[in-house]
Amino acid sequence: MTRESSALRELTLPSAFARWVRDTPERVALVDGDQRISFRDLDERSDRLATALVTRGIGQGDVIACQLPNVWEYACLLLAASKIGAVISPQHIISRASEIEYCLGFGGAKAFFYIPSYATFDYRAMLGNVRDRIPSLRLVVTARGAATEGETAFEALLAGSAIDLGKRRPKPEDLFVLSFTSGTSGKPKGVLHTHNGPLSNAALTGELLEVGPEEVILCASSFSFAYGTYTIMLAFARGATQVLLDSFAPGPFFDLVERERVSFVFGVPAIALALVNHPRAASTDLTALSKFMISGATHPPALVYRMRDLFGCTPIILWGMTETYRGTVTRLDDPMETIATTVGGCRPGWEMVALDDAGRILPPGEPGGLCVRGPMLFKEYLKSPEVMAESFTPDGWFKTGDQAAVDERGYVKITGRIKDLIRRGGVSISPREIEDILYAHPKIRDCALVAMPDDRLGERPCLFAVLQPGADLSLDELRQFLDAKGIAKYKWPERLEFIDELPLNAARKVRKNLLRDRIAAKLAEESGATGGRIWG
Repeated sequence: MTRESSALRELTLPSAFARWVRDTPERVALVDGDQRISFRDLDERSDRLATALVTRGIGQGDVIACQLPNVWEYACLLLAASKIGAVISPQHIISRASEIEYCLGFGGAKAFFYIPSYATFDYRAMLGNVRDRIPSLRLVVTARGAATEGETAFEALLAGSAIDLGKRRPKPEDLFVLSFTSGTSGKPKGVLHTHNGPLSNAALTGELLEVGPEEVILCASSFSFAYGTYTIMLAFARGATQVLLDSFAPGPFFDLVERERVSFVFGVPAIALALVNHPRAASTDLTALSKFMISGATHPPALVYRMRDLFGCTPIILWGMTETYRGTVTRLDDPMETIATTVGGCRPGWEMVALDDAGRILPPGEPGGLCVRGPMLFKEYLKSPEVMAESFTPDGWFKTGDQAAVDERGYVKITGRIKDLIRRGGVSISPREIEDILYAHPKIRDCALVAMPDDRLGERPCLFAVLQPGADLSLDELRQFLDAKGIAKYKWPERLEFIDELPLNAARKVRKNLLRDRIAAKLAEESGATGGRIWG
């Protein structure tokens, strides 16, 4: 696909939001518990918050960090920061002192909005341990909790009147978001986006998926991730109502979807898997639900069929990353086979190819390193020119780190992460191929295939499995299942490990590095005890 700079709409968050304040001012923008906040009300609150920030010395280009759950204050802050040209830097609600100190310090945050206590954790005590080591920090604001010495309450910032913010409004090319990657290893990278890239991206996605003012959206993922913030941008760009779920649990989720007549859910595979396996899936009134998007990790094909059958909705698959927001997405009229086996097609504004190790574009359908380019790509990695240089090919392709095949339609099939490939005797095995098949096994609830070290072949495949309640499974039974599916023997798991839950990172992606470390340590222990390697 040819890059299209025309895909950029010359948008900012304030300009996109202003349309709905003008056209549908009393329509509900946010539902948070008992609060129903209209577009007009949210606009006025964000004006007062923006004014309070300006009077405290926060303005154009300054970084405002926040660590908040999915509450209205987050959306209000996002809008207020945008109105004064500031850069918002969301921090994951499960991040702790080390991550907060690093991300706020590296990002040069001048303000920090946080919740003092949440889900039994004392965030105030955590901040107290690192605050003195963040020299850029001038303003600390507490949401939903009383302010102590050196802090200001969120409500206090809304108490004053608003000034005219017109001259402070950003341009489309101004920086807007500083997100930190949620990698499974290493220090997070600071990813900078302008207004125009993600807002144009969100507007285009909303059009493609027929999102309008009648849509009622619920994001089951955390707003602190690029995917979560993207849902706010999409709702604001298309005038939709957004229902807030401060943290995911199946019971409260089903309650909200039923009560608020939610029509469009945004989630990740791990959330969808928890929902389809929950007894409320069959008893909750989901008649209003027409669309359910999953993103953030690879999805087993069997999952989307169960979503369709249980929820009576159209599953939508979106592929993206912090650097791209939405890269590909399935269409509402795509056949189920396409939805189950791909992550959708390359859309206006993007080029996508699979490259071989020499940087050559591979023919359609042949897997290689997935690379993208286009005007909606991130601006840069903060203070990291070496990482920028390593992340792009000489002709401008951004290396996503995913292994994928791009077909003749431009639809993309993710075959795994390049670093997760298992290299058995020089032959590469894609874990996802095996995982997708095993998700259909009646005794398996969740699974992950990883490499375990081997002196002769270099690596062999090991399966970590989460079983259905009361189930029992042997390695021979597993191999017979794969044999019946026509899977080549060299791809079969050569060891089976049981685990209560797969380890997930903050984005609910499986931390396969921890599983690799776990099996390597176990093998080393067994080798030391027996004088040789044991294969289950």
